[in-house]
Amino acid sequence: MTSDNTTRQGNCSEASLYTTIIAHGPNHPKVAVRQNSLGIVFRKMGEYNKARELLEAAFQMQLKILTQNTQISQYANLNLQMFMANLGSTAWQWNFFETALQNDLLNFGDKHPNIATQHYNLAHVLKNTGEYLGAVDHFLKALNILKSNFGEEHPYIDKTNENIIATIQKGAEAGDPDLQKRWAEIQKEQEE
Repeated sequence: MTSDNTTRQGNCSEASLYTTIIAHGPNHPKVAVRQNSLGIVFRKMGEYNKARELLEAAFQMQLKILTQNTQISQYANLNLQMFMANLGSTAWQWNFFETALQNDLLNFGDKHPNIATQHYNLAHVLKNTGEYLGAVDHFLKALNILKSNFGEEHPYIDKTNENIIATIQKGAEAGDPDLQKRWAEIQKEQEE
């Protein structure tokens, strides 16, 4: 059940979107911001089809104007990412994160922390689909970028190492011969 406050938010956000389209035209960055806000309200209201449509439109518009306003794009990206993750659409998540990785590479270069984040996201998608070897590869790419940006002692390094070890273990338990070998090596190191 939707609260009166959420319904009012939706009405205000919808009015704001239409006003922005009239004032600035349909391809202005502010339209994407308004679509994003309205999409979040629709998600809260349980109107998932409307939410998805608006969040996808906001993200697509930001892809077109990414170099003009990266901060807004990241916001649109994050909202759509969270929405799709909640729906559990793994194929969509893979395409989304792969697109985000390619865009971030163009905008930031291959050593930027955002690139590590996209590799991390791709690793989780692969891990959740049982593609453990590919997941480890993306976790390792993220780890190398994080080390070069933050050094060996940063908490992100420990968390990423934990994810790598857990993924190797899961892959070994699932029967992947390469990961079984790596898991045996890790266990041997831990015993020493």
